[in-house]
Amino acid sequence: MALASHQSSCTIFLSRKIRIEECARNNSVKQLPRKIQPAYPLNKDPSFSKCFSTLHNIDNIRIPPEWVMQYRSDVPFQCVLFMPNGFCWTVRMLNIASGCHFNIGWKEFVIDNHIHNNDTLVFTHKGEGKFRVQRYDSVAGCPPQVDYDGGLYWEQQIEMEPDLDTSDDYCLSYEYV
Repeated sequence: MALASHQSSCTIFLSRKIRIEECARNNSVKQLPRKIQPAYPLNKDPSFSKCFSTLHNIDNIRIPPEWVMQYRSDVPFQCVLFMPNGFCWTVRMLNIASGCHFNIGWKEFVIDNHIHNNDTLVFTHKGEGKFRVQRYDSVAGCPPQVDYDGGLYWEQQIEMEPDLDTSDDYCLSYEYV
């Protein structure tokens, strides 16, 4: 079994090597020297994803060190996270011994958006410290509808109470002197 696996990987390697050599002969592929190629592509809107853990990420969330090494110079300490529904939160990015984290303001973002354990969060840097955040539900694997609606959970749960000054039960009384 291991021999068959080894033979198939050798076949794939050889066929790939032949294709690369053919392309090089035909000058159809121009490759940069290995030193010049960046480890990660420099995207216009660089992204990273994190799986949210209620145990580890309730107060802060660590930004992947590879992303920080590549893009940190473009991101200020004061950042804005905005959801697809248009609401936004100000958070502070702190660089501490364990890495770079969204810290101050993060907990409010988590609570206001009802981020659940194992939800996947995709952060896309849109420039000047603004991050578009897309959340994917851990069970369905899809973004929750409320993330695209105009209101938040806590706004939908407010009960309306009548204003006492405008009550219909109020009767005018006239006093004649």
